[in-house]
Amino acid sequence: MFISFFMSEEKYRISWKSVLSCMIWQVLFAFCVFKISSIANVFAAINDVLGAINESTAKAVAVCFGGLASPPPEAGFGFILAFQGLPSLIVISALSALLIHWKILPFIVKIMSAFFRKIFFISGTLGIAVSANIFTGMSETPLVVRPYLARLSRSELFSMMCCGTAGTASSVMVLYSILIGQLIPNSISHIISAALINIPGALALSRIMIPETSEHHTDGDYANFTKAKNSIDAAFTGIIDGGKVIITVIAMIIGFVALIDVSNKVLALLPYFNQEPLSLQRILGWICFPLSLLMGVPFEEAGTVGALIGTKIITNELIGFQEFAKIGLALSDHTRIITLYALCSFANIGSMGIMTGVYGTLVPERKGEVVQLGIRALLVGVFANCLTASLAGFFITP
Repeated sequence: MFISFFMSEEKYRISWKSVLSCMIWQVLFAFCVFKISSIANVFAAINDVLGAINESTAKAVAVCFGGLASPPPEAGFGFILAFQGLPSLIVISALSALLIHWKILPFIVKIMSAFFRKIFFISGTLGIAVSANIFTGMSETPLVVRPYLARLSRSELFSMMCCGTAGTASSVMVLYSILIGQLIPNSISHIISAALINIPGALALSRIMIPETSEHHTDGDYANFTKAKNSIDAAFTGIIDGGKVIITVIAMIIGFVALIDVSNKVLALLPYFNQEPLSLQRILGWICFPLSLLMGVPFEEAGTVGALIGTKIITNELIGFQEFAKIGLALSDHTRIITLYALCSFANIGSMGIMTGVYGTLVPERKGEVVQLGIRALLVGVFANCLTASLAGFFITP
């Protein structure tokens, strides 16, 4: 929050009432999620539902790829992401498209929007965008309020961007839980919790960094969620969109993993430090070391967690989760929980390019403004995750 205040455009115009309200509600959300058993039971039920979806997906994958869908341990294949993790994106995307077409998801979003407007002191349009952001990704959320994008104030636009970088999407939540399922029981419930708790933190920090200075606020209840003609059309569109996401994810993983490995090979040519070669992970671990300590990570594990956060920022959260899955067993249970919440968002450099492309297409006249705000939105996303991770470490005691 201090760094956000230091970077603020209008320090004397910050609405501390709004900021304080967001911070209080973030703590309340965290308390309810972590300490009220009935809410925890709801998340457990969601975890069971998604587990059933994964089982159904595995059967469908087996029809196409046979034993690769669930190879026996003695085969030595290990976890095959392309066959055991990514296909769930297609099913989740199709189900989401159907829920949208049947007006179930829009109904939930409208209820949450009305609630958020009252407690966060935001406009109706921003309330709709923020609510939809819990279920959709940073690319889809602007489409929900497309008719109002051109009229958003600078502060509202920035808040929407920050909620995008601090959030995640329902289409990839299951994938994250699959990757780290062996590290954290009921991991999907934590991932869903992060999507909710990150919102007030992102709003608070965004309103510190870019305070609202305009008296004009956009308001409306319009939400163009779907253009499907019927349920079959909605399912078809969702399946195709899920397939596009899989192709994008595979391309990003191959490209970023290769680039990281090449960079580490170059760094290994430099003089060793403490008798070990330099690597991007080590350097990022040093940079993010203070953040890890502030979140409550023990000193001896802070470097490892810092490296994971840094890897996620320069690549993407999926690679961060993959690295977490590889080294997570060496961390304590408490640190694993903190790390999960610190990694669970789209706050990475690649997201800046995605935001520029999406907003530049929808509102080309504001593309320059989006580019200008991109770095700040990335930082707010990272800081919001750190706030949520700190609360998770506080409420979930070792």
